[in-house]
Amino acid sequence: MSVQQARIQAAYLDQLGIQQWMPRQILPAAKPSPDWVYRFAHPADLLGDDEEVMQALAPQAHKPVEPHAERRAITQIGEALEVSAPDEAEVGSSNIRRAAVAELTADESSKEPQTSPTTSVKRSFEPAPRYKIVMARAGRLLLIDNLPIRAREGFSNKHKRLLAGIVQALGESPQSITLPITLEWPMLAGKTLDQGPHEARKHVQRQLSFMQKESGLETVILFGEGLANWVVGEGVDETHGQLLPLQQSGLNYLTTQSLSQALNMPGAKQQIWSDLQPLV
Repeated sequence: MSVQQARIQAAYLDQLGIQQWMPRQILPAAKPSPDWVYRFAHPADLLGDDEEVMQALAPQAHKPVEPHAERRAITQIGEALEVSAPDEAEVGSSNIRRAAVAELTADESSKEPQTSPTTSVKRSFEPAPRYKIVMARAGRLLLIDNLPIRAREGFSNKHKRLLAGIVQALGESPQSITLPITLEWPMLAGKTLDQGPHEARKHVQRQLSFMQKESGLETVILFGEGLANWVVGEGVDETHGQLLPLQQSGLNYLTTQSLSQALNMPGAKQQIWSDLQPLV
């Protein structure tokens, strides 16, 4: 910056009431400044209010525009407008293209299938049946007992001793009886799952398939009415004491009274023994 420019700048800022340099007074609680700060000469002190500076700050008088300059500016503006203005034919063709695109878009949107808002449809399931079934394997026999649903004790030691006696009477060792497996239905609480008769039957059939993997199985003994519906199939014969073929398995099944009936009803044990005679 030249000296003249510095003078003009200092005078201009001074007229605005702006200090160009930091104050040199000692600030309270400030760290002491070095000696050269006090020897520093403010540039504003060196600048005088000479006539040259004041003339530079004074606004310049308005100069009238020459007539030929005004005509020249108008001509330039007109030429610029002619260059930038679009051709009418181009504008017309552009509008035609926009209209065609809009028409095609409208046709395509009308052809699209309108999707109706999805409504939540509640599936209705058949009521869930209830059963409590115990399964065990003993040599050639598959033993299935129908327990009372509300029984507190479940498959008790009395049931196990009675079953061991029946197995021994049929020629199998009581030690061959596997650990009893209990199947209960419905498995889960709630009405949002399908736990109808079809699913209840599949649950029993899966366990039967697992227990039939070991070889040597010949007969399925059903202790209790209603078991054939889950083990054999819906609407099958449940006549007690008859050895009937089990569909598509090569096995036979026989139906008799439940072990709980034998423990609580007089004469039920004799009836079970009579029904089991085809296996003796």
